Amino acid sequence: MSKRLLLLTYNLRRGADLAEYDNFMRDVDYPVFRARPEVRSYHGYHIVGDGQGDPGFRHFDLLEVDDFADADKIFGHPDVAAHAGSWVERWSEHGPDAPPEMNFGMSFCERIDEVD
Repeated sequence: MSKRLLLLTYNLRRGADLAEYDNFMRDVDYPVFRARPEVRSYHGYHIVGDGQGDPGFRHFDLLEVDDFADADKIFGHPDVAAHAGSWVERWSEHGPDAPPEMNFGMSFCERIDEVD
């Protein structure tokens, strides 16, 4: 298991059908990202309730990678770039005319390991 994750955070457009989006994730999104050899695992999540405060996003994806530099390889690949563009157009809260950082956030996360 890698100790590095890319955390993607985002919101869907108002009125998006969540069941349709779940099918899209399974049928389209997962295959595109999981086809990249740099992606060790990839899963999407949606927040179903707030335990304490609103985090500012309702959906997030976790991409397990070996190296943070892999983010450029993943998102720079033509298949992923085309997919991301169509995702923004179809699903993003802000759409294609917004700056990219408004459509999704990306954070680099490193697991805290135990000391032997």
